[in-house]
Amino acid sequence: MSKPRRTGSHRPPTFNTPRFKISEASRDTLYRAREHLLLLSSVCAARVQYDARELELSANAMVTCFQRLANDVSDVLAETNWQEPE
Repeated sequence: MSKPRRTGSHRPPTFNTPRFKISEASRDTLYRAREHLLLLSSVCAARVQYDARELELSANAMVTCFQRLANDVSDVLAETNWQEPE
């Protein structure tokens, strides 16, 4: 049995809480990466649940997908700035 996931911080935010700042482009990249992961998850689930062979991905395709996602996340992390609390 799995634990229910919490949907937020365990403590309320304060004005002196450290923050990370990312650009709109990086935020868009993260949203696209999330959508890409959800798509891969759906394809894999359909393949398993319905034995849909036409949805089967080769090992090379999976490597390409995950490498692209890792590169996108790495780019966002490299561009992320630490914002000191006020």
